Amino acid sequence: MVDPLTPEELADLRADIGDTSTSPAFTDDELQRLHERAEGDPLYTRVLCLRQLLANAAKLFNYTSGFTRVDQAIIFDRILKLLEYYESLAAAGEQVRFVGIAFRPPYFYSGPGDVTDAE
Repeated sequence: MVDPLTPEELADLRADIGDTSTSPAFTDDELQRLHERAEGDPLYTRVLCLRQLLANAAKLFNYTSGFTRVDQAIIFDRILKLLEYYESLAAAGEQVRFVGIAFRPPYFYSGPGDVTDAE
């Protein structure tokens, strides 16, 4: 069983997926259900939310009415970019890159063209 999202976590989730309008795309119960499906993983919860938003945006279409042209494909493209971003973060998981400088003894030059390692 996954702990339910707190009101602060719900607000953060909504902000991260851009669901902050006065008529939100998801109810609190829907977000809780997606959180449970993601087994409590905050990044995967965002991925599931964005996948549902993307599926909904795929139904939109471009149209022209008189002198007005509406390009709904932009919405799909922007949600897709956000989804790709969160999928890359979720795929990275707990990977860690250790970076450092290893000690390397200095070279000793005894003459032109002669290089030996110090040991």
